Amino acid sequence: MNKMFIELAIRNSNPEYNLVSRNRKTITIGDIKTEFVKAQSYNMSRMLIKNDHKYIGIVDFTMKNPLDNTPWIESFVIHKKFQGSNTSKQAYDYFESMLRRQTNTCRLAVYKRNKSAVCFWGEMGYTPYEEEVSEGKVCLLMEKRY
Repeated sequence: MNKMFIELAIRNSNPEYNLVSRNRKTITIGDIKTEFVKAQSYNMSRMLIKNDHKYIGIVDFTMKNPLDNTPWIESFVIHKKFQGSNTSKQAYDYFESMLRRQTNTCRLAVYKRNKSAVCFWGEMGYTPYEEEVSEGKVCLLMEKRY
């Protein structure tokens, strides 16, 4: 919680994603606090991603989703100015190397209309296994086995 303003800057650097996920371009400190409480209730871990001593991203994950007992990435957000470079892939590769020590699979959900995210996760080796509608929005459930 002591890095709320860093998280806020990272999330608000992605107004298109905020619009898809929250129906508005910016989020507030209150939204960050709500996410933190939700993450704690689901036993999620939150890590801030650094590059050259600068915070550039956030990853929320759980090693045991209560719905399917499988590791899940709840969110993986990279600051807009670092997207499109190899930085996002490097950040994910590092995160995956930690996951591989404990599991052989991981899942996530992506808004189907977020084409860049669907493409990114496909490039990272995730494949869709199901579609579902959440709050009126179509999500692709994706999985990667190591």
